[in-house]
Amino acid sequence: HCAAFPLFISLGLLGGATTVLHHSLELGVLLISLGLASWSSYRGWRIHHNMLPQVIIFLGMIFILIGYFVATSTDHTVMAVGGFILVIGHIMNYRHQFKCSC
Repeated sequence: HCAAFPLFISLGLLGGATTVLHHSLELGVLLISLGLASWSSYRGWRIHHNMLPQVIIFLGMIFILIGYFVATSTDHTVMAVGGFILVIGHIMNYRHQFKCSC
């Protein structure tokens, strides 16, 4: 989501930002990203069987979804914190995959 959305914004500047800033498009990108994060998390768990990275990734997803669906003045901050938590979980997942002697 964080990596793809700037691309969509730049495309929107070329063709009008109304389609890029539409909430349905952002939700679609967000759901695809969360699906990819879930798939990556599951693949890592199958290799190393350590639940801590998966719990952290899930917590990051929860923060992002709360930030998206709960309209407050801090929704972008909550989503940024969720993204940061997701990154930490993915790094842990990646490291556990290569430390595992399975």
